[in-house]
Amino acid sequence: MKNINFESINRIGTILALFILLAICFKIAILEPIKLKKNTRYTVGYFKNKSIPLESSFTIKCDFTINEIKYIATAVIDDEDFYNKSKKGDRFFIKYHPLNPKNSKILIDIKVPDSLIVIPKNGWKSIPIVPE
Repeated sequence: MKNINFESINRIGTILALFILLAICFKIAILEPIKLKKNTRYTVGYFKNKSIPLESSFTIKCDFTINEIKYIATAVIDDEDFYNKSKKGDRFFIKYHPLNPKNSKILIDIKVPDSLIVIPKNGWKSIPIVPE
């Protein structure tokens, strides 16, 4: 009977696991933002909460709804003043991929005007310009 070399099997398993992890990271960090740039829609998200996961970064989360399904968008920001002023109920534009709304981005630099009340269930093709 042949001896099984468990050390080689372990090494191959480790390399395979690292390869899979790298492929997942590549998809999340590279492919998803590219898809979002190519096919985008916009909606309005509502500030949900904020946290400080690391000493030098701040995280905000917003709820948004597409076709009656709720999603959560997350943004990591480095502006402490903006973070401190953010409160529940604040509204932000959300950029999302229409086929995969989980692939989304909070646009913290663009204020949602108070006059914008009706939000289409499928969002907009571009950010609506509403005079104030």
